[in-house]
Amino acid sequence: MKFTSKFSPETKIISGIASLIIAVTMLMLITTVSMIVRPFVSGSTVLGFYLIGIIALFALLLAVYLTSPSGAVEVNEQAETLLIGKRLRPVRISRSEIRSIRAVGREEQGGMYRLFGNGGWFGWSGLYGSKKLGRFQMIATKRDNLVMVETQRGKRIVFSVDDVNGLLTSVSGWSAPQPGPAGGRA
Repeated sequence: MKFTSKFSPETKIISGIASLIIAVTMLMLITTVSMIVRPFVSGSTVLGFYLIGIIALFALLLAVYLTSPSGAVEVNEQAETLLIGKRLRPVRISRSEIRSIRAVGREEQGGMYRLFGNGGWFGWSGLYGSKKLGRFQMIATKRDNLVMVETQRGKRIVFSVDDVNGLLTSVSGWSAPQPGPAGGRA
């Protein structure tokens, strides 16, 4: 069964503004460097600076995008796996690895902090922490409707999904999931 997690307006705004700021900053940096070196090099070399800068900008945007959450979560009943979508290297967890799976309430999200990763630019991904949840890997397109999977080895993965209760119902035999608050939202 497939579930989605659409980007929130907040994620779209952060992604757009961050991309614009980085693009403008890179172009300003390239222009400044080219103006400094212009008296010492030929015109084609200055053009090379612009080309290198544009390639670097494109590589940065592509790298962040490819490591971001895809917004897809799949429960495969036959293979007994939970697949949490990332554009590169999705996270695959087998049923036997899952110790627990539950909704993450709004009150548990207070005080979340990023240890390493991306905080809002094409989603939230990386290593995060909080007093209530401990350390966890986050793969989310938004900061609401969160679900946490804890593996037998103690690894915690928090991800977003539009239909929290639907997901928890589809894996209800896999562990002892705790349903989210009324309305199907965590």
